[in-house]
Amino acid sequence: MREHKSGVIINITSIGGLITLPFNALYHATKFALDGLSESMNYELAEFNIKVKTVAPGGVATDFVSRSLDTTINEGEKTPYDVSLQKVWDAFGSRLASSTPKLIADVIYGAATDGSNQLRYLAGEDAKSMYEAWKNMSNEDFYDLIKTNFGL
Repeated sequence: MREHKSGVIINITSIGGLITLPFNALYHATKFALDGLSESMNYELAEFNIKVKTVAPGGVATDFVSRSLDTTINEGEKTPYDVSLQKVWDAFGSRLASSTPKLIADVIYGAATDGSNQLRYLAGEDAKSMYEAWKNMSNEDFYDLIKTNFGL
């Protein structure tokens, strides 16, 4: 890419790299890190006409959760978080909006081909609405909204 003085790098992150939800700390840490890496690389590669972009989906209608979820709690083990964790799981199950994989692929394709200098692309109505809420509220109000929505 440097030799050809052009290119686009697209990193797939998550709305979870821009806002957080309860009981997802490690997931959010990795997504925030990828978002920061991408933003910094975008500066560093600009002189070579290489663009770095991120695509941040919300929920996607795949088997990701059932296939990939791993907790640090052994089955049947009691923890101080059991009540709160159950509330969060119940809220996830009832409120999760999901985009189709095609919609996400279309956003990725658009990011790769639009020729713009846009860094971040939100994919899915849930990602867009959560990010808009976060942008338009104080941190404290958004935090309270998440706590309320998750029954915490």
